[in-house]
Amino acid sequence: MTEEKIPPILSCSLTAYATERLRMATWILVAFPRSPMVTAYSAWGIQDLAKGRFELGLGTQVKGHMERRYSVPYSPPVPRMKDYVLALRAIFDCWQNGTRLDYHGTHYTHTLMNPLFTPWRLAYPMPPIYTSCMNTGMARLAGEICDGVFFGDPVTNKWVRERLVPSFQDGARKSGRDPKTLDISNGSFVGVGSTPEEVKKAKEAIRARISFYGSTPTYRPVFEYHGWGDITPRLHAMSREGKWSEMPALITDEMVNNFAVIGRYEELPHLIKERFGSYAKRVHLGYPDWTLGDTDARMKKLVDEVHSIE
Repeated sequence: MTEEKIPPILSCSLTAYATERLRMATWILVAFPRSPMVTAYSAWGIQDLAKGRFELGLGTQVKGHMERRYSVPYSPPVPRMKDYVLALRAIFDCWQNGTRLDYHGTHYTHTLMNPLFTPWRLAYPMPPIYTSCMNTGMARLAGEICDGVFFGDPVTNKWVRERLVPSFQDGARKSGRDPKTLDISNGSFVGVGSTPEEVKKAKEAIRARISFYGSTPTYRPVFEYHGWGDITPRLHAMSREGKWSEMPALITDEMVNNFAVIGRYEELPHLIKERFGSYAKRVHLGYPDWTLGDTDARMKKLVDEVHSIE
């Protein structure tokens, strides 16, 4: 569950209450506008409500959104995220094991915890922590200190395989961990439909999303990696002029096919295995306007077939 119009903490809380087997995660929770303590209380409560089925996925934001939407000072995200995750670990350890809270970091300091504000000990594992990333520095950090990684938007198959997966593995080895013991989620958009028309509609929705991300200078390295660097300043200029509906026309089918896996329900398991099978342990199917024609039976069959991928 990602952070767009509704906080994923709310969505996960409702899911935890309404289900008994479904696992849930904040696909990303934007970390830096919230202190680690605020995030820790939320994650702890959901993990208890979900009976151990919750995963805390954290993400950063680009400078413009941090400063102008969230009104939070911007700083280099990788060292700040490392500080954030380590602070969360210290808080969780205090609550679960009674360890004295005495965390001192560059950005965060947590030294006060008394019985009135200490949550109950969980009967389940402490919430696992993931980070979302689209650059090598954050991928390396995820491998070093997190339980796994969500390769975030926007990334291509080539970028993930050649840049992010090796960086994640390097980070894991740096901390003495086997990368195979950590979770990796797919890196690419996934679109599906039950008819050719629905597949086309999903494809166009993804094309629009790629144009949105391409308008942000932060994401230019991914485009440049494929030789598409000239597109991003054009998209950025159009976004500043409010030409959102015209921007998708700059995104070619070649770009869409590199950023996304799109097909009919009966095709998708094979496409997912081909694209993600060598590295991913889980697959995020995307947004409602990318997942068309879904029925309970159709989705169950798809999920079962994806689970059977070796």
